Amino acid sequence: MKTMQAEELKKILTGDPVARVINVLDADAYREKHIPGTVNIPVQDSNFVDKVENLVENKTKPVVVYCASTDCNASEKAAEKLERAGFQDVRDFAAGTRGWEASGYQLAGREAAGAR
Repeated sequence: MKTMQAEELKKILTGDPVARVINVLDADAYREKHIPGTVNIPVQDSNFVDKVENLVENKTKPVVVYCASTDCNASEKAAEKLERAGFQDVRDFAAGTRGWEASGYQLAGREAAGAR
């Protein structure tokens, strides 16, 4: 698994239609605050790997996972699950929503209304 910085993720979100960026927290956390342009598939979902596979259509396509912050290990667990399932290009945006916002980028969701 590769890790990435906010600037790299921004480039993916604005320029790479093939890469999928997935928030792996529960649906409530996603509704509260998430990175715009991302989808939500909770890592604790019993069909997590299948849902990601249906989303990306091919295990060779890049997949980026993230959670709340570096204090959260959900994205690391998600990346490990995907790699064990045979995904070949898994990246972890370990800084999560907190790191995204700290880098000056906007968030979406109910709590993000006052975001920069």
